[in-house]
Amino acid sequence: FVFSITPKQFFQADTFFSVAVGERIVKYGFEEYDQLTFHENLRYIFLRWGYDVMVYFLYSLWGLTGTFVFTLIISATQGILYYLILNKITKKKLLSFFGTIISMYFLKSEFAGRAQILSFTLFIIQFYCIEQLVETNKNRYFVVLTILPLLLVNVHASTYPLYFVFFLQYIAECILSKLKLKKDENTKIVIENRNISKLIILMIIAVLLGFCSPCGVDTYTY
Repeated sequence: FVFSITPKQFFQADTFFSVAVGERIVKYGFEEYDQLTFHENLRYIFLRWGYDVMVYFLYSLWGLTGTFVFTLIISATQGILYYLILNKITKKKLLSFFGTIISMYFLKSEFAGRAQILSFTLFIIQFYCIEQLVETNKNRYFVVLTILPLLLVNVHASTYPLYFVFFLQYIAECILSKLKLKKDENTKIVIENRNISKLIILMIIAVLLGFCSPCGVDTYTY
């Protein structure tokens, strides 16, 4: 299904730029200035260095076919994650299946040779792990949520601030419940204090991990 809906404009300018940047990283390391532009002394920030190196190796081994198949695999993985999450929420397999198909269809423009296919996938995993951590308080989800920001900041740092956005709704709900602004007795607040504390700790850890990439402070100032 992913193969059938992948847009014809799969190979975009970013695809070829990523391959070229990945090649320069492998051969020359992290350079201060962009060597691929006709402008002189144009500073370059390696926001997607992990993805760039990855697609460069794929291109070196299997050409554009390698990058295309890689994108299809990651996109299909997204579909599986969508289904698993929907099925966990609804407990209805058929509904989850059609919901996944519809979601994937409307997201088809995302299936391109760009770093977003990885960052979107990491965000889906993050959302699922936060839900599970809040519901079960199991430490394995806490561990995963400390690894995800390290991956995200090195494959697509320009989307890194969004990592924090997912936490805000849970913290806001907890604050509202403490202020007793949510008076509907039929709606039970299930977020416990210990879980909110863990989410806040995770956000602090993510702030520090945001510097663990060649971008450095540019992760937040770009």
